[in-house]
Amino acid sequence: MVILLLGIGNSIQYKLHRVLLLCRRANMRSNLMVLSVNLTLGEYMKKVYWFFCVFIMHLVFITACAATDKVYTSDDVSFNNSIAYDRKTKVPITGVIKEFSDSGIVLSENSYKNGKKDGVAKGYFDSGTLMIERHFKEGEVVGVVKVYYESGGLAREQPFKDGKLNGVVKEYSESGALQRETLYKEGKVVPDVEK
Repeated sequence: MVILLLGIGNSIQYKLHRVLLLCRRANMRSNLMVLSVNLTLGEYMKKVYWFFCVFIMHLVFITACAATDKVYTSDDVSFNNSIAYDRKTKVPITGVIKEFSDSGIVLSENSYKNGKKDGVAKGYFDSGTLMIERHFKEGEVVGVVKVYYESGGLAREQPFKDGKLNGVVKEYSESGALQRETLYKEGKVVPDVEK
């Protein structure tokens, strides 16, 4: 029998050693062995503190992942005024809505937060290759929208600000050559800059 003793001082260890000595004096055969680890109170508290810190970080990570991993299909969701609701609970959703083709290929993935598009939204061709990638913030398109050819090449880049085209829209040929640039300001074409 092996006993591992994590003690905060010597009193417990002293008592176990006395028991062992008494057993030996009485010629008792004993396979009892004591392994002791001397820790001061400060060292012990540090180990306990770090254990709980790691444990709490682990819980926070799991909770954060669980909150963002909710996946819905188009059958699970209803829309009212551009807000996505869970059909069962009638609560605005936070998660990802995925639409699938009859053959099971993902056709679109849209991230939602509190019922509004928020995060990455992707659309795919029937072949499964990426067709369009957009970023949303509280329901509005932000950043650069990228549109692709089915072959995978970039077809168009469209910069958005506050939900409107704003900046230079670039169009590319399938070979990747820049074909046209058009300047937009607040959703309207600036006529003199079109090439």
